[in-house]
Amino acid sequence: MSYVRPYNPNVRVGNWFEDLALEEDLMKDFLAKRENGELLYQKKQAAMAAKAKVVEGISLAKTSLSTTSDGNVHFGDCVMVLNEGDTDRRKYFASVDPRDTNTLCVNPSPVEGSDRVELPVGAMVNTDPNSRNVFQIQSVDGTPDGSPLTFGQNFTLAIPNTDLRLFSDVASLFTNPNPVRSQDLKMASDNRYLTHWICEYFDPLLRPEYEGMSVKVNTKLIIRHAKTGNALSVNGDKAMEGTDCSEYPATALTQLDSHKAEKPTNHWALVMETS
Repeated sequence: MSYVRPYNPNVRVGNWFEDLALEEDLMKDFLAKRENGELLYQKKQAAMAAKAKVVEGISLAKTSLSTTSDGNVHFGDCVMVLNEGDTDRRKYFASVDPRDTNTLCVNPSPVEGSDRVELPVGAMVNTDPNSRNVFQIQSVDGTPDGSPLTFGQNFTLAIPNTDLRLFSDVASLFTNPNPVRSQDLKMASDNRYLTHWICEYFDPLLRPEYEGMSVKVNTKLIIRHAKTGNALSVNGDKAMEGTDCSEYPATALTQLDSHKAEKPTNHWALVMETS
């Protein structure tokens, strides 16, 4: 009887029913994910569409700043973050020009290799308010809009009408391999502690006395990262990568002088209209 075939493909052996049910469940899961847009290619397409939408709204189009009547910065206000240029305009090195007055700005080129909407941050010489250099002061502790921002109080800097906030984290070998080891800045759709910032009075000797007092508009101050303690800084010695000489790199790096006080590259002002 060696010529008799003991098995053919129509014979069901083993856990054939369980295998069939598993295949049906896999197909149901696939169809459900496709309907809800949860497949990987759908997520990537949605992320690319979100990036394109955000980038489309970021340009040099003129934008209005908020107006204050009491001279204070309030939650919900739209401000420019301005750094004054070098007072000494002499050129000491052939390849290094004196730092011009600049404002913190968003680069409309998305960060490569990220599925989320992330935009690099720099400092532009253009001091006219536009959609690239105007940010909104947002609360992180439930403080209502219209309440004054105080020294030492956590807040976030966000692009108006978006969920993109100024983000920074500790530099590592994988995230920032540059020799300075400074923290990169970017706008990210994130609401963690990594997006929290604190305003401090620029003079370290008077800083404790100003703790808890209202932040004044158009006055010099320090903006410090809440997690790492590094201060917002601009590097006016070189141009930002991918741009012309009208933009500087911005990082979170505390630079101290011989008196253990922050250098002018760490001095900023929240600029608004006054009435």
